[in-house]
Amino acid sequence: MTIVEDRRAVMVAMRDGVRLATDVYLPSAALEGARVPVLLERTPYDRRGTNHGDRTRLDPVPRAKPEIAAQFVAAGYAYVLQDCRGRYESEGGFTKYLNEAEDGYDTLAWLVEQPWCNGRIGTLGLSYCAHVQAALAGLDPPGLAAMFLDCGGFSSAYHNGARQGGAFELKQLTWAYSQSLQEAEDEGDAARVAALREQDIAQWVRVMPWRRGHSPLGAAPEYERYVVEQWQEASFSPFWRQRGIYWRGSYAETADVPMVHLSGWYDPYSITAIENFTALKAHRELRGELLDQKNFLEHLFGAGDETFDVHAEHRQRKQAHRRQSRKPPADRERHLQDGNLVFPRPVEKRAGFGL
Repeated sequence: MTIVEDRRAVMVAMRDGVRLATDVYLPSAALEGARVPVLLERTPYDRRGTNHGDRTRLDPVPRAKPEIAAQFVAAGYAYVLQDCRGRYESEGGFTKYLNEAEDGYDTLAWLVEQPWCNGRIGTLGLSYCAHVQAALAGLDPPGLAAMFLDCGGFSSAYHNGARQGGAFELKQLTWAYSQSLQEAEDEGDAARVAALREQDIAQWVRVMPWRRGHSPLGAAPEYERYVVEQWQEASFSPFWRQRGIYWRGSYAETADVPMVHLSGWYDPYSITAIENFTALKAHRELRGELLDQKNFLEHLFGAGDETFDVHAEHRQRKQAHRRQSRKPPADRERHLQDGNLVFPRPVEKRAGFGL
């Protein structure tokens, strides 16, 4: 099976009118009228670029994203790559993490309306490309059928990721610095490149506090704004409970689909991967108990009986699920309370990761 159509730079509109640059790679079957499963990767690192992690032991040279797309298209999938808001060819301003939930939802809503999509969408990606998956999953978007989160997906960025138990992660600064420098170089902005290269990061971490106009990112105000904000929000304030950086807050609403949570013991996101897996597994078990209760009621009263309001029961069940999910049963090994991490028993493999 070969690619017969490569739709590049489709500008997909979000709910606020901002358009995101999106590349669509289709297998031949899709243009012959077939509807096919879709794989989606949303990235801030250039949808046509090369990520150092896109390699294997047998093939150690990283592969460009269009090459990876071609491999999946050959297997019969449509493959979609999208630049995150404010990155590369996408419109809008970039604020790290905080736009990804709604933008991800809107992208899936667009995908399910395409004539070549069979309504089943899998998401995948590494690091930031895993964070964006966690963000959209909490909104239970249409079409989401499976997820592969590789080293990312904040359970709580304050406790692990942007901060560590409250202590600021300096990689947030170095990431912003390297990205802003790369952007200035790509745009040929010599003055901005020079201003950034003059900064001594090692010295700046000894100068506290940072503020706008007084930080190593003064020449890159769009990056400086959110780094300074993350720095200044030193306590576990409502800022850290926003979608995109606090999956704990929407576990109960998260799409119930097969997921892989992958990390390494020395990765910054090892804790978040364990917490997400165990917490979502517990929510899934609770949801199963409530579904069993619904089936019992339907058996007792009859699903088609006019006296039995299925929709009202569904609303009540959802409300009860939310109440119970926020009060962990004593007999379960749970760790939904802020800061109280409980390492789980060996995790179980989930079957059925199909699209």
